[in-house]
Amino acid sequence: MEGQLTDAVNGILERLSDEERFIIEQRVLANVPLSLKELGERLGMSRDQARLLEIATRDKMRELLVGLIEPGQPVSSRAKFTTVFKPGNA
Repeated sequence: MEGQLTDAVNGILERLSDEERFIIEQRVLANVPLSLKELGERLGMSRDQARLLEIATRDKMRELLVGLIEPGQPVSSRAKFTTVFKPGNA
C-alpha cells in the first residue's frame, strides 16, 4: 500500500505546475518545511498569496488522489491517501 501511495503522489506531482510542485515539496514533503513567508519570498509573492496557493494545491492533489482510488474501496483506504492533503493541514 505504501508503495502505491508513493507512486500515486509521484504521478500527481508530475501533473502540477512548477509553483504547485515547489509548494508541496517545500511545505508537505520536506523534513524542515519552509515558512509561508519564506515560501512567498522564493516565489515572488506575499505570504498570504503563498498560503492561498498552498491551499488550492492541496485541494487539487486531494482531488487527483481520490480520483485514483477505485469506487469499491473502503473509505478507510481513501483516508490513507488524502490525510496529508486535507483542509486544515495548511
